[in-house]
Amino acid sequence: MFLLLPLLINCKEKKSIAGFNEQVWKTDKMGCANKRAAISDFVLSTKDQWLGIDDDVIVDLLGRPERSYFYERNARSFAYYIQSGKQCNQQSALFGQRLIVEFNATGYSKRIYVEQD
Repeated sequence: MFLLLPLLINCKEKKSIAGFNEQVWKTDKMGCANKRAAISDFVLSTKDQWLGIDDDVIVDLLGRPERSYFYERNARSFAYYIQSGKQCNQQSALFGQRLIVEFNATGYSKRIYVEQD
């Protein structure tokens, strides 16, 4: 009985969001292929489905963040580049736009938006 308990705890069901193309998102590293822009529009248009999600689930869906920001009281945010910019080519003047997912102190997403330097 006690041997099964760790197995049951680790068996989380993977969350999916209908219409989100996880494979294309994850293969466009740093947004350099500009494939994430249309997908980020989808994320923003369905943001209600993305809010209140645990940070581990966000990482499962979007991959490891390309930038992380840490704030007071354990709040933080993850940034994912959605278009090409200085992060892909040093000749560019600006970094590309980023999709930002903010988390509260308990690790649940509370806000999603696009940011430009």
